[in-house]
Amino acid sequence: MLQSAKITLFASCVDVVVDLDRHLTCLVGKNGAGKSNILKAIFWAARCGSAAELPQGRQFGQAMDTQISFRLGNDHYRYHVEFDPFATNGFQLNESLHRADTGEILFQRTNDRLQAHLVGPGTINVSRLIPSIYVIMSMFSPESVGVAKLRPVRDFLAGVGYYPMEERSEAPKPFVEEAEYLSWKQRYQVGESISDSVAFRILYLKTEKSEVYNELTSLLGENGLNLINSIVIQEVDVPVTSAPVSDPGSKTKKLYFFQFFPSDQMGGSGNGFDYNRLSSGTKRVIRMLVSLLFDQRSVMLVEQPEDSIHSGLLQKVVDIFRSYSFRTQVIFATHSPAVLNMLTPTETVFVHAKDGVTSVHALSEPETAIAKRFLAEEGSLSDFIEAIEQ
Repeated sequence: MLQSAKITLFASCVDVVVDLDRHLTCLVGKNGAGKSNILKAIFWAARCGSAAELPQGRQFGQAMDTQISFRLGNDHYRYHVEFDPFATNGFQLNESLHRADTGEILFQRTNDRLQAHLVGPGTINVSRLIPSIYVIMSMFSPESVGVAKLRPVRDFLAGVGYYPMEERSEAPKPFVEEAEYLSWKQRYQVGESISDSVAFRILYLKTEKSEVYNELTSLLGENGLNLINSIVIQEVDVPVTSAPVSDPGSKTKKLYFFQFFPSDQMGGSGNGFDYNRLSSGTKRVIRMLVSLLFDQRSVMLVEQPEDSIHSGLLQKVVDIFRSYSFRTQVIFATHSPAVLNMLTPTETVFVHAKDGVTSVHALSEPETAIAKRFLAEEGSLSDFIEAIEQ
């Protein structure tokens, strides 16, 4: 579980420490307060700790410095990464990984000099473009004690996902071509980067993980959100004018057409719609639930779950995420009073900005007691927050 993030430098965050040691956390604040910057800083640090190359640092054109603390079973870790593209001798990358509970230093790195204490003494020369964990796990035997210690750390960090929940600007096709799907499936199964296509992931669940697919349809259906009665995937063979290189003798290609049938309480019930013709709120809910069930992340960093979703439905969606948060830790960013009123005070972290600088504030124990009394006797959590800000 992610316990905290200390963001010394990342966009508007120049000295932010945020407590995240709970299954569900909501960063609440006005537009421009820096909520997204906190999520992005956490995701950037997690990618540095798990990817094969430095993620997006040079493209940002800014210095960044973030430390994340997390717990795996009884072991507590602290990973720190600092990047500076404007250093005198070229861009700078510093990293370290500590056992926060024992004080053990697993590795330290300054630019191209890496001291991997967990695998032995001495210094390793490394490229400044390649993060340390990837270097160590690539250089040493998978059976070595040091790599075995590092593997759960790498897996946890690789499991941190950032979800802006944006739909593509161009209209997606109402079908999936089998050749495209098989290529996507192969990349996914060998651990390569894949697109976040809702259609590809639903098709994979239906054909490869029927239990998870049934779980998805149950959550969307009558006993869950009562949003989608069924999803029908129809296979169609169509003639081709030019055969694919992989199968030059082929005269047809297979397409998968998706039809979503809304529940009886929804407009258009009884009719099938392709994904693009669903309402923006329905698409957002489907995308969130597919991401939750298919990706099975260690941590989900989710932007504004409330967008385009009715408050009654939103309550059910938040409850689903809360019920799954013991398996996948969830961190929302929102400026919606509707989301705010669905949370307990202890799940809430307030994000403010003054003079372009972000700061955070969690409720103290006395404030939490006051908030609970306020909610029980006087009004909503959003009213309470407004009173605090004033």
